[in-house]
Amino acid sequence: MSASTWRPAPRDGVVLPREPLAEVFATGRWNRVPVILGSNRDEFKTFSADKPEHSRLLLGKVPILRDRRAYQVEMKYMSLAWKALHVDTPADAMLAGGHADVWTYRFDWDEAPAIPFIRPDLLLGAAHGMEMAFAFRDTAGELDIFGVNTPFNRTGRSVLSQAMGDAWTRFARDGLPTLPDHEWPRRSLHAEQTECLIFDTVRDGGIRMAQLRTDMAAVKQALKTDAAAEPATLRCRIHARLFVWSPLFTGHGDVSEYERWCREFGCTVPAIGFRPRVEV
Repeated sequence: MSASTWRPAPRDGVVLPREPLAEVFATGRWNRVPVILGSNRDEFKTFSADKPEHSRLLLGKVPILRDRRAYQVEMKYMSLAWKALHVDTPADAMLAGGHADVWTYRFDWDEAPAIPFIRPDLLLGAAHGMEMAFAFRDTAGELDIFGVNTPFNRTGRSVLSQAMGDAWTRFARDGLPTLPDHEWPRRSLHAEQTECLIFDTVRDGGIRMAQLRTDMAAVKQALKTDAAAEPATLRCRIHARLFVWSPLFTGHGDVSEYERWCREFGCTVPAIGFRPRVEV
C-alpha cells in the first residue's frame, strides 16, 4: 500500500516535544499566542475523491463516484474524526491549560457546480484546501485549485471571501478575528455555549455560531448508531478505514474492536478486506 500524502514529523524532543501536543497544550508550557483552529466540513474528500475504492476514472482523469451515498457517509465520519483530533482536542487542551485566546471555525462552502454524472458538488463539498481562496479574498480564481468558480456562485463567494479575509487580516494585525456583521467569541469550555463559527453563504445558513464540539469517542458512538451507515458492511468498512488503517488516527481503535463490531452488526468481512489500496 503506497502513501499519497505527507506525514507528521516524528516527535523528537527537539523540533517537536516527545509528549502528544494536546498534553503539552494542557500544561500551558508553550508559546501562548492567540490561536485560530478550524477545519473544513468535508476535509477528507480531497484525499479520497479519486481513489479506486470510491471512484472510477473517466478517461483516466475524471473521477465518477461508484456509490454516492456510501461515499457521503464515509467522508462524513473521516472528516468528523479529523475535526475531533485536530481542532477540538488541541483547542480544548489549550483552554484547559489556561490559555483563553482560542477561536475555532468550520468552513462549509460547498457550491461547486452539480454537473450531471460527474457531480463535483458531491465529490468535493467543503473539501480540504477549499477555504484558501476565501481566506485570501480571491474571487478572480487564482487560488481556485479545484476549478469550482462559476458565475452562478460568484455573489455568495464574494461576500464570504470578504468576511473571511477580513477576519484573517484583523487577526494577523490585532490578534482578534473580528467580523463587521457577525460575532465570533472566543472558544469556551462551558458545554452550553456555542464554540464554533461556521463560514458559509446565506444560501446555506450564512455565517453563524454553532455547537459542534466532538471527540473521537463521540465520533465512534455516532457511527455505531447512525442509521445512514447501514448496511453492516458499510458501518464496519468505515470503522476499519478510520480506526484500523488510517495512520492519522492511530491509537483510537484496533482490529480487536473492529471484530467486536462485526459480531455485533453481523459483518463477515475481515478488516484486511477494507484496507485502502492507496494510503490516505
